[in-house]
Amino acid sequence: MPALELCIVPYSISAEVADGPGSEPYRELFRPGVFREQVEQAQSTPLRIWLNCEHRRGIDHAIGHAVGLLDRPGGLYGSFRVRDGVEGDEALAMVRDGALTGVSMQATPLRSRTLHGVTERLRAHLNGVSLVGQPAYAEARVLGIRRERRDDQPPPASEAEVILWELERQDRKLRAVAGGYIDEFCDQKQLGRRLVALGMRATPPQPYTRERRYQRVLRLRAQIQEQRAQLEQRLRPQPRD
Repeated sequence: MPALELCIVPYSISAEVADGPGSEPYRELFRPGVFREQVEQAQSTPLRIWLNCEHRRGIDHAIGHAVGLLDRPGGLYGSFRVRDGVEGDEALAMVRDGALTGVSMQATPLRSRTLHGVTERLRAHLNGVSLVGQPAYAEARVLGIRRERRDDQPPPASEAEVILWELERQDRKLRAVAGGYIDEFCDQKQLGRRLVALGMRATPPQPYTRERRYQRVLRLRAQIQEQRAQLEQRLRPQPRD
């Protein structure tokens, strides 16, 4: 199976984006190292990042999956293996024709700041990547098509493994979101200490464990982990008599 080499997002370059239909556009910029934790995790654990076309949602619309991430000073780069089949072949044909050479990502912002009217992403979690005709970031594009390498992560071998992949991907996303809430609490606590040091009053932040958002993430993770355990039990080879 062939693989696409992509520039997923450039660093330190702003672009006008919108979070969805009807939402107000704004300027956004990704700082170097924003995906560092996820890239480091990918060195020892499989990636669970789907590739699709034009932001079509759902496993059924996935045409491939990530087999490698590379964090460089100029941006986040990735290799994505394209599935065999009609949809994968059509996507590759449109890439070769120049009709589908842009790249757009789906990411969860975990830490941001706004400077001079630009929302800067300091920490985020990559959830998925789409091939598009008109990307928000002009530099986010397909860089080339290559043949499969032996060290590429293999695709799921069955429908059950596809579902397991999706559950693991969702769990990692939720874990990243939970980590973002903890970081937010720590930042507020540190700010309070600085205010006290200056002789000012500071209201102690509410513990993140009491936050409804954090508790909801924990419940969702518990449900996913239960589903994963049941599915892994089904996939586990049964002993022979």
